Amino acid sequence: MGQKLPYPVVNSIAKRIWGFYSLSEVLSSDNGFFLFTFDSVDHTTNVLERAPWHMANRPLVLKRWQPNMQFSKDDLVRVPIWVQLYNVPLEYWTVKGLSCVPSAIGVPLHTDLTTLLRKRLSYARVCVEIDGSKTLVKEYDLRCPNGLFITISADYEWIPSRCNNCNVFLTYHSDMCY
Repeated sequence: MGQKLPYPVVNSIAKRIWGFYSLSEVLSSDNGFFLFTFDSVDHTTNVLERAPWHMANRPLVLKRWQPNMQFSKDDLVRVPIWVQLYNVPLEYWTVKGLSCVPSAIGVPLHTDLTTLLRKRLSYARVCVEIDGSKTLVKEYDLRCPNGLFITISADYEWIPSRCNNCNVFLTYHSDMCY
């Protein structure tokens, strides 16, 4: 999504994150697509099932190759992005709590390891699926069990471009769909 990342960057990141899955080759097409080949169908399936994946804080839209597959960019209504949540009370730094707190923003997908291990308490970093038809939430009030409200601030690590007319996320750099 967004501007195409340079091949050397994608190749390096792919080898680092998917080396365990026996990534064998990274190919690039002229129209902005990358093809990743693995040494087995099982490794390919594992990578696809562990989505969403990100490169340079941008989500990758992965699809399994099929014969006669057309390389075209689909309209995306929902996109996974990383969000830093500030002022999250410590009692919510659990798997259950960190799946509840970001639900005011979108659909919580997963939390980074540093957050899960409570190694950095200044903010919680979570991957959330956001909807293109909804306004990005920058701040919201969390109601605690004791009735108090705590204001949670959200800082998005990367915000994808969105069409001003149809509210889909753009897979290329423009203000509108065509």
